[in-house]
Amino acid sequence: MRKLKGYKPTEFMAEDSRYDKGAADFAVAFIESLCHTKGTWAGKPFELIDWQERIIRDLFGVLKPNGLIHLLHTFYPVIYGAREDEDWTSPEVWKKANPSLGITVGIDKVQAACDSAKQNSGEENSFRQLRLNQW
Repeated sequence: MRKLKGYKPTEFMAEDSRYDKGAADFAVAFIESLCHTKGTWAGKPFELIDWQERIIRDLFGVLKPNGLIHLLHTFYPVIYGAREDEDWTSPEVWKKANPSLGITVGIDKVQAACDSAKQNSGEENSFRQLRLNQW
């Protein structure tokens, strides 16, 4: 199992909760022991991307005082998006809103959508909403 660099448990943990690295490691190892069943990836194991692993570690590694995981925590929202004042045409901004950019989301597709949106203001609104989570 690979190690996530710089992981820190969620700052939104309840005061009486604790992080159990063993529980988190178990959940990550379990998920990464599973294999895809269809398509191009059939037979290959899941490989969590860093942002996915952070979420899994927070969900399964943060325990309540009674030993139950917070997943049983409560509400745990994760929203990726760009701030309204950020440059919507910047690949760095795209990455903030699309943590899988260049991995499962092709940067070429996002670039093409951005180029098209630059030419059509109607498409700009759609691009900003759907690609950058800017409402």
